Amino acid sequence: MKKRLFATLVSVSLLSTMVLSGCGQNSTDEKVTSGVIRIAYNNIENYPHYKGLERAAQEIEDRSDGRFTVKIYSNGTLGDQRAALELTQNNAVQMCVANATMVESYNHDFSVLSMPYLFEDSDHQREAYTNGMLDELFDSTEEYDFKIVGAFGSGSRNIFCEKAVRTPEDLKGLKIRVMQSDNMVKMLQLMGGTGVPMSASEQYSAMQQGVVDGAESNEIDYVGKKYYEVAPVFSRTEHCFSTDFVVASTKFMNSLTDEDRKMIEDAMAIGVEAEFDSWSEMVDESIAEAEEKGIEFVEDVDKEAFAANFKEFQEQIANESTVTRKVYDEIKALREEGSNE
Repeated sequence: MKKRLFATLVSVSLLSTMVLSGCGQNSTDEKVTSGVIRIAYNNIENYPHYKGLERAAQEIEDRSDGRFTVKIYSNGTLGDQRAALELTQNNAVQMCVANATMVESYNHDFSVLSMPYLFEDSDHQREAYTNGMLDELFDSTEEYDFKIVGAFGSGSRNIFCEKAVRTPEDLKGLKIRVMQSDNMVKMLQLMGGTGVPMSASEQYSAMQQGVVDGAESNEIDYVGKKYYEVAPVFSRTEHCFSTDFVVASTKFMNSLTDEDRKMIEDAMAIGVEAEFDSWSEMVDESIAEAEEKGIEFVEDVDKEAFAANFKEFQEQIANESTVTRKVYDEIKALREEGSNE
């Protein structure tokens, strides 16, 4: 298996070098005007992220009149997200999807986007990710050989366990599985419970065996991975909204003409809109499937009571740099603007 994967990576690297480094050109200053754009993606093809990538791919091929074609390597064919990002940094593939935590490891300013109770809802997140206010932040990773060309919304995170969680008091004494992040552990503490960091692959058995009382994620994972079998009550706390970034090789983007670079960025913007639409549709389908099974969704959560516990924590994250302060203030202003309409 390892030999096959290594051979695949070598083949992709060689093909990318020939196709996208100006094959047959004598000057490194000449721009690439055609070729195959390879995108590494670690999830399945019916997931919203893939549909967003597919929509962007179609736009790129149509707008370039076939000069560029796009190949999406789904299902983790080229390795996990860490491996895919490294391939992208080396321009062995030209793009990949990387989660927020991974991008934060290069530039901690991105942690502001994972702040609890920053976004009011998915529409608020979508507006912030598509109106251009984050362009400066998204350009800031170029020194690490990749650039953010799109931000996919990955839904709200919510608490699920054996009882309804409507207020911070309801979480007292409960151990909730969280991602392996100090901020996530702190988040559960401020919500009123105890965060237990562990990998996602362990959380079903951990709930089943009573190691933890519940976990937190989105509706799609909750239903698709059958967590309702061991945690039958889903409380819509919407304590934070997840993000997965589409990143592109800096070398690749710099090899393009200004016109083609803008064409690809515009195509990815359309792909982001398609991903948000697809995510919303899949959430509705997941809820309908769960309700048919008699799963309880708790809608009357006192989110203001939870959010009140995060004011100091939010300010701490917002004040980490001038960039985080600016992003926080602009997203907050956008939220207030929306509530006044």
